[in-house]
Amino acid sequence: MISILSDAKALDQAYGGAGGLLSANVPGKLFIEMSTVRPEVEKALAEKIKAKGGALIDCPVGGTVGPARDGKLFGFVGGEAADVARAKPLLDQMCRRVEHVGPVGAGASMKLAINLPLLVFWQSFGEALSLCADLDWTPRAWWTSSPTPRADPTSSRGAVP
Repeated sequence: MISILSDAKALDQAYGGAGGLLSANVPGKLFIEMSTVRPEVEKALAEKIKAKGGALIDCPVGGTVGPARDGKLFGFVGGEAADVARAKPLLDQMCRRVEHVGPVGAGASMKLAINLPLLVFWQSFGEALSLCADLDWTPRAWWTSSPTPRADPTSSRGAVP
């Protein structure tokens, strides 16, 4: 069973309750949970699945729709080595690289750790652009600016000062 959902609430709804995945025949099943959620969410879900006789690995992925279609995502896996080995043939079809990074929750930790600098970059990039909002510059002109002026055909000014 593979799940990749939007958040912890969606996971709780999909797995819990009378019609949830945990109400089905769980013993011996391996759940591959690929959502980007907090490590505690994955650990708690793993405990619920283990109590029902199943196993869980967390494997959030890096990549966008294009790499997903091409089977070129990057997978960060947390779980028992035997469970990871059991899932690896399937994960290898979806991911160009699969890294077993530790116990359940470690995949989530690694994905969030990698996302953080990206989020900080894009936030600071947006803030920097807002500082120049009242200038007659396009974002491209701002991005390509340097101490050496160069032409920017997309700029309304024609050259980057």
